Amino acid sequence: MGATERSLPVGTPESVVWAMVRHLLTILGGYLASQGLIEGEVEAFVGVAIAALGIIWSILNKRLVSRYITTALSAKAGTPRSTLDALVKNGET
Repeated sequence: MGATERSLPVGTPESVVWAMVRHLLTILGGYLASQGLIEGEVEAFVGVAIAALGIIWSILNKRLVSRYITTALSAKAGTPRSTLDALVKNGET
């Protein structure tokens, strides 16, 4: 199951932990690259890759949250979360 297919309720402890991991990866990659702690081509690539992974992960997460918001706003009031999850997973809004 890919990152965009997985349904994590926004604001749950699990989603908050993964958001923190994502941001820490981005910070770590940027820090390693800026401090010269990684020298050479392979090491520099690893630092940039860590930062890029965090950025890409963040973009995908923002797109998923946007789909949830759009789906929730177009659904009837009181629509159960399980129904919203199914609509988002199937790409319906």
